[in-house]
Amino acid sequence: MRRILGFDPELSTELKEIRDLRNCAVGHPADRGGKPYGIMAISLTNTGFTLYSFDDLYAEKSKQEFREIKLHGEIRVQERIIKDGLVEMEEALSAGSFS
Repeated sequence: MRRILGFDPELSTELKEIRDLRNCAVGHPADRGGKPYGIMAISLTNTGFTLYSFDDLYAEKSKQEFREIKLHGEIRVQERIIKDGLVEMEEALSAGSFS
């Protein structure tokens, strides 16, 4: 909607990070930036999950990384940013300042 109204649609850093997190967890290909990612099935709950990655899946001593993802926190960030964007568009529409 922002693009249609001529408003700059650039994503915030926070939304870019959330999009990257989503792509690492379930995007294709699973190998992003030379690292395989995945969700630890046993960690999956209705509140979050553990995202894992390895430097090199086939190396004998690959560095493993585990990141706890709290879904409700990520959802709140997205809701806040979307709400702020909608308020900004509403104000611009009311003022007649869209191009």
